[in-house]
Amino acid sequence: MAKWQLLCELLLNEDMTAHDVLINIGVKPYRLKQMLRSKRLASRLALAEAIANKRAGHTVAVGIAPAAQKLAELTDSQRPETARRACLDLIETARKIYKG
Repeated sequence: MAKWQLLCELLLNEDMTAHDVLINIGVKPYRLKQMLRSKRLASRLALAEAIANKRAGHTVAVGIAPAAQKLAELTDSQRPETARRACLDLIETARKIYKG
């Protein structure tokens, strides 16, 4: 495996500190700085970021319907303050979705 590929995997590992990455990659700090400027590494990290953003967006999209249903039920609450807040939340959520 190429060093930049290993570096990419180490950087994506959330449990590793910068020091851990340096030790595991087995290069001197000046060489690591060169590797961090690599176009290949930047491209790979951009791809990983795009994938993470898609996954996060999907998670939000999946959760919107049940949340909206729950808010709609709360608007019909017997307690006026709960219903009022639920209505405001519903309006604000719709506004964000419409603008988004």
